[in-house]
Amino acid sequence: MPYNEANNADTLTYEATWVGSDDRGGVASTLDPTIRVAALSNDVKILQSLWEGMDQDDRYPVSLVLSYPSGLQQTAFLGYYHVDSKAPPVALEMKGHKIDGLATFRDQIVIVPRLLQAEPISKWRITVLNEKGETVVDQGGEDSLPPSLYWRGKGSDGLALPDGVYEVVLQVWDRARNEATAREKVAFRASPPEMVLNVSNSEENVTIDLEQKGFVPVDFWRLELRYQNGKFYKFVEGNKFPAQVEIPLPADLEDRKLECSVLFKNILGGKTSSRIPDLVAYSAKAAAQEAEKAKGDQPVVDEWVSEF
Repeated sequence: MPYNEANNADTLTYEATWVGSDDRGGVASTLDPTIRVAALSNDVKILQSLWEGMDQDDRYPVSLVLSYPSGLQQTAFLGYYHVDSKAPPVALEMKGHKIDGLATFRDQIVIVPRLLQAEPISKWRITVLNEKGETVVDQGGEDSLPPSLYWRGKGSDGLALPDGVYEVVLQVWDRARNEATAREKVAFRASPPEMVLNVSNSEENVTIDLEQKGFVPVDFWRLELRYQNGKFYKFVEGNKFPAQVEIPLPADLEDRKLECSVLFKNILGGKTSSRIPDLVAYSAKAAAQEAEKAKGDQPVVDEWVSEF
C-alpha cells in the first residue's frame, strides 16, 4: 500500500498479510495519531482494520504494530493515505476569433483544458450542450488530460450541427473522486456571409452599394467586370462595409453586356460569390423592382452561392 487517496467522507479498509508463525497475540493497526484494532478475517492470513477519514486534508502514515505475549512488539510501515476534500482547479481555453465576446469558428475550434494546479486525476469528460441544454457531444477518458481537443461543429453521431451558441463543459475527477467543472460558450458560424447588393445606373456610371448581414464581419470584397466576350474591363476590391462603388461605363459598350462577378469573404474564411451576366440590365431591373415594391409587390430575391 505505497500510496492511496480518499476524501474526508470515506471509510478506509486496511489489509495486511500475515507472514510469521501462528503464535501471535493482540494485533493493532495504527494511523498516527489514532490507533485501530486489526481483526482477523475469515482467512486467518489477513488482518483488517477500518478507519473513518480525518477531517483535515493531509498525508497520513499507516503502520502495522504486532504485539506478542512475550512482550515483543514489531512495527511495519505500510504506506500513506492522502486525504483530499478539494476539487482540482480547472479552466477551459477556447482558441478562436472573438466576436461579441465569444470564441467563434466556422470549420474547427481548439479546446484547451487546463489543470491550474498540478495533481493526478482519475478521469475527465468533455460535453457540448446546444442552446436547449441538450448534449450533442460527449467524450472522455482516464488518467491525464489531453493537451488540446479539436471540435469541428459536429455531434457525436458525426452529423453537422446548425449554427448557434454552444456550451462546452469540462469535468475532472481527482483520485479521491472530487469533481471540478469549467464551462465556456462558443459560437459556431458555418453559414456563408449574407450580403445585400444594390445596383443603380445613369448614362455614364453604374453605382453598386454593398451591405453586410449576419453575425460574422466581412473583411474582404471584390468586384470584377468583363465584357461579354470575356475581355477584362475593371476590378475593385476593399474591406470596409457598407461600401459604395461607382464604375464608369465604357464608351464602346453600346449593346454589349458588361458582366460582373462579386466575391465576399468573412473573417472566418467563409465565402459567398455571385455573377451578374448583364450589369446594366440588372440595374434597370432593380429599378423596376423598386418601383413594383413601392406599389406593394414583393421584390425578387437574388441567389447566392457558397464557396468553401
